[in-house]
Amino acid sequence: MIDKFCFLSEANYPNYVKRIKEFNIKRFLELDLNIPFYITTNLKEEFKEYDNHPLIRVYDINDLRSYNSKSLINEPLPEDPIGLYPARYPWNLRRFIMRKAVEDGYTALCFLECDTKVHDSVNKEELTSRLVRLYEPNTVKTSAGRFVYKTRHEGQELFYYHQKYIDDLNLNFSEDDYDTLDGTNQLFFGKDKESLINFFNNWDVIADYGYEKPYGYKTGYLSNLSFVIPMSGYKLIHTETPFVTHHVFEDRY
Repeated sequence: MIDKFCFLSEANYPNYVKRIKEFNIKRFLELDLNIPFYITTNLKEEFKEYDNHPLIRVYDINDLRSYNSKSLINEPLPEDPIGLYPARYPWNLRRFIMRKAVEDGYTALCFLECDTKVHDSVNKEELTSRLVRLYEPNTVKTSAGRFVYKTRHEGQELFYYHQKYIDDLNLNFSEDDYDTLDGTNQLFFGKDKESLINFFNNWDVIADYGYEKPYGYKTGYLSNLSFVIPMSGYKLIHTETPFVTHHVFEDRY
């Protein structure tokens, strides 16, 4: 089962390249895991020290999305990132590195942000055991925040346009199905390759829709996942995970 697992992250711009190396990748290497680590970046040349590493796989984001002309237009990464974080950053770009891992045969995707890593108290054997126990087909799991649609408050930005989406797209899910999750650790477990490809196809649809409409969520990927999860027949589960986050807000541009 563990051979279906991979770690993933995205590290665009120098501050986040530095953070992922010093925090996330450092811990990954300490554990000497036999699990691949997929990374997407707009600074691939800054990861040259891993060129010969058998498990660290670094991809240029524009190569990954070269087939998707709408993303290239709607989700730019400007040369100067000042003022980009957090509201203008195209957070939905992470779907491309996850799709790549699925195309390579992995169906248990552990997406960790640059400032998230395996907890220092967890050793290699315990990590492997916990990951296998966490796997549940067609679920999205996290120990980060869960945002509950049913208890949303008026004007809550995360769910502000949901009714317009529901009406436009003729969605008929229960209110309980529109919950979503924070982004520090997100675990996507598919029953097979096809179910995950369908998940990312739906993510493409919802991301594109957000830029087509004046009331679209655009960069709001947590809002988007609120739709993508039920559309794909997945279930969101909040649970304990072996990961820990340490935000360094000075990283933001």
